[in-house]
Amino acid sequence: MKDYYIVFLVDSSSAVQQEQFAKEKEFIKTLAEYLHIGSTDKTKAAVINYGSLPSTSVKFDEYSSLKGLKGGIERMTPAQGSRRIDRALDEAADLLRPIDPLSSKILVLLTTGRQAQESDVTPLDVSIQPIKDMGSEIYVVAVGNEPSTQELRPLVTKLEDMFRVPFVAIEYDVWRIAKHIRDGMYVKLHFLLKLKD
Repeated sequence: MKDYYIVFLVDSSSAVQQEQFAKEKEFIKTLAEYLHIGSTDKTKAAVINYGSLPSTSVKFDEYSSLKGLKGGIERMTPAQGSRRIDRALDEAADLLRPIDPLSSKILVLLTTGRQAQESDVTPLDVSIQPIKDMGSEIYVVAVGNEPSTQELRPLVTKLEDMFRVPFVAIEYDVWRIAKHIRDGMYVKLHFLLKLKD
């Protein structure tokens, strides 16, 4: 069985209210449970909390169980500042780069709005390219009414890998999103096994 490395990017910019941030954390914890992270050494996760600057709140090797991962997520505090998705993607690329090329890499981005419009911002299609070049599967969860589908579209290979969910219903969409990600994991594994045969 292949190893899976999953990076979650969690928007905690200043526009995200405390209650909304709490909902994002619950969403990630439940998604991690559905994806069986921590229940086997084969599936590991890291969590990047981002605002104007990204912070790796949980690293791949910082826990040995789902409970440990959930504890790390719960201890996260808001990053604050503007919403620099580009910097969060750079941080994710740095986490994924040392991973064995034969392992599967998955990125799950949560955002509650548009990328900050600042002079030094990097376009998202440029920021995501190193992660795509590693063969990563990329999923976007656009929460609320503020995110722009047009802006986020270059991040995903297929439009169905982008989910729009309201904050009030984010917890009810976890299973649908988890199933889609898991189906993608198994399809890729089956494809690789067929190549091996």
